[in-house]
Amino acid sequence: MQVHLILDEQSVAESRGVTFRLNPATKHPENPVLLPGEPHQWDSLCVSWPGTVLYSPRDRTFRCWYTGLDVVQTPGRTWHCGYAESGDGVHWTKPDVGQVEFLGRPTNWIKPNWNADVLSLVFENPRPEAPSSQRFGGYWGESRAGDDKQTLYSKSLAWSPDGKTWTRAGIAYGEMVRAPFLDVSQLLCDPDDPDPRYRWKAYGQLFKPRPDGSGWPGIRHIALAHGSDPSNLEEPPLDDFDARIILAPEKGIDEEIHFAAVQKVGETYLMLFESDRFNRKPLHGDLRLAVSRDGPSFPTRSSARATGRDRSQGSVG
Repeated sequence: MQVHLILDEQSVAESRGVTFRLNPATKHPENPVLLPGEPHQWDSLCVSWPGTVLYSPRDRTFRCWYTGLDVVQTPGRTWHCGYAESGDGVHWTKPDVGQVEFLGRPTNWIKPNWNADVLSLVFENPRPEAPSSQRFGGYWGESRAGDDKQTLYSKSLAWSPDGKTWTRAGIAYGEMVRAPFLDVSQLLCDPDDPDPRYRWKAYGQLFKPRPDGSGWPGIRHIALAHGSDPSNLEEPPLDDFDARIILAPEKGIDEEIHFAAVQKVGETYLMLFESDRFNRKPLHGDLRLAVSRDGPSFPTRSSARATGRDRSQGSVG
């Protein structure tokens, strides 16, 4: 039996005598499906974000790129990128990629040959004419000290034939200080957008400074950068934060919004995002949903919820 997600009347060609209802997601009984490694392995403390899971129909393979830390706390301990594979998306293996040994043992640790911090996201190249060396694209986070000693952040585009060995192509976004830097974590190819500048949409978290300047760099929001191809992203003027933000924390619901994932289903853009409340004990976080008709503009969630209730109460003829 196959399970299909039908969002609303805009996502199907025709419907009669149907009631549209959004049901809550259910966790798979075998969760967690990707575990930290053993105490002697490089990812023994945690497997964490930023991470990407892709399914390739070509070879019927799920691939996962994630970050990890080791519990041994070896010298120079920091975040690194790991690679895993699965045939069903539930049962995963961590193959030896032949790049790094940890405590004398082979690993699934991916190490680029340039100075990069983390692998922020991976996408499968949609161009049918793309060379095999560019089957997978990825954004690697980078940082360096600027002339004034402030840290400058950027995202570089890299290509890979297999998701394991990467070649840097150049900076796609940045370089700038932590705020107004947009920490891109999702890249959506949208070839049907009528504006070529929005054929690639890059979503991520953006710090907006507090009015009094306290708690630098500020409060996390969700913002958007875009481009005609993934090698060069643009956005509204950097000093106009309100123009850059597409989803802000909503009073009484969340204090900050962390990383978001956006997919297009039919004519609807769905955003799953992490909503956090730091004044609760223990700290509270939810996975929430926002909906857009164009990709850059997400309405307030209170109005989106009301609209959803109205749709679910009537049938479509």
